[in-house]
Amino acid sequence: MWPFVFGVLPLCCLSNNMRSRNFRFKFCSLKKNAEFRYVYSNGKSYANTFLAVYVVKNIFNETRVGVSAGKKVGKSVVRNRVKRRVKEACRHMWKNILPGCAVVVVVRAAAAKAGYARIAQSLASLFKRHGIYNGGDI
Repeated sequence: MWPFVFGVLPLCCLSNNMRSRNFRFKFCSLKKNAEFRYVYSNGKSYANTFLAVYVVKNIFNETRVGVSAGKKVGKSVVRNRVKRRVKEACRHMWKNILPGCAVVVVVRAAAAKAGYARIAQSLASLFKRHGIYNGGDI
């Protein structure tokens, strides 16, 4: 059994009330290789031109998101720029994402040339296909 889904809750995921308060946002993310592997092997995936999203339910009341960009996306500067854009899009959608799942977003090579608006729209459509996004377009 995967210890990160059924084990100790990370400190950044302590309260669901944090979503409604005005404070500096701390992204609750997947960090360990085992967490990513669990979501890849047990999660449901949908993809489009820019992104692929894997989602698996967990027992906590918080959603944790991890972003992965391979070397096909570009050099490290490009990969990190695209990952920052994806994380920012998740931050803007955070209040409308249903709690209780682990999400891995895999960045594809086409996303390196896409702007923030295209990436955010792509991410919102994939979250809607998974059924974890209950808001409108970004």
